[in-house]
Amino acid sequence: PNIHILADERMLRQALLNLFRNAAEAIPSDKQKRLVDIRVEVDDAGRNQWATVEVKDTGDGIPAADLHRIFIPFFTTKPSGHGVGLALAHRVVTQHNGTLSAANHNGGGAVFTMRLPVANEALS
Repeated sequence: PNIHILADERMLRQALLNLFRNAAEAIPSDKQKRLVDIRVEVDDAGRNQWATVEVKDTGDGIPAADLHRIFIPFFTTKPSGHGVGLALAHRVVTQHNGTLSAANHNGGGAVFTMRLPVANEALS
């Protein structure tokens, strides 16, 4: 089904690309299983519907001490990173009345969950 979100298409595209790139770069090049899994669904939460995009990688995950800092501008753990990709993605999502969260999943690797409100006219 089509999911309609009222958003700045260019900014939302950039936020998603940053999440996808970050997930791909988080997987060590010598890792046997190199996958980025993307899941999209619509959730009902009370009287609202939310589009949920989950980006899961098979990397090493995010160190627990860094989980609360990864969306801070200029924070990076990458040798050649600038620390703006995840911060920008977080800002874009929150400016669209959504949420962006990060966690480590049981199978190893990180999972980023973006939730954006579905446009009301898409509910009919």
